[in-house]
Amino acid sequence: MGLNDSVHFVIALGAGGIDPVEALELGKDWMNGNVSDSYKDSIISTGFDSLVTTLDKAKWAWNNFQTTGDFGIPQPLPALILMLPQAPVLIL
Repeated sequence: MGLNDSVHFVIALGAGGIDPVEALELGKDWMNGNVSDSYKDSIISTGFDSLVTTLDKAKWAWNNFQTTGDFGIPQPLPALILMLPQAPVLIL
C-alpha cells in the first residue's frame, strides 16, 4: 500500500438461522433424548448456511457498487397512502 492510498472499511451485519419455533421444538426434543446429536447438528448447520447466504448477498452488493456505482438492490415499493373518513365509525 502506498503513502497516499485510501482504505475503505466495510461493515456488514447479517442474521440467519432456523425458524425460532423449530429451534425450540428441536431443543426440547434434544434435551429429552428424542433426537441425536448428529441430527441436531445437521439442522443447526442449515441455519449457518442461511447466515452465509445473507452475507454473500451483502458482499455481492458491495462488489456491484464498486464496479457500477450502484448497489443493484431493487428499491422497495412506496408506502401506501391510506385515507380514512373524517366522521367517526361505529364498529359492532
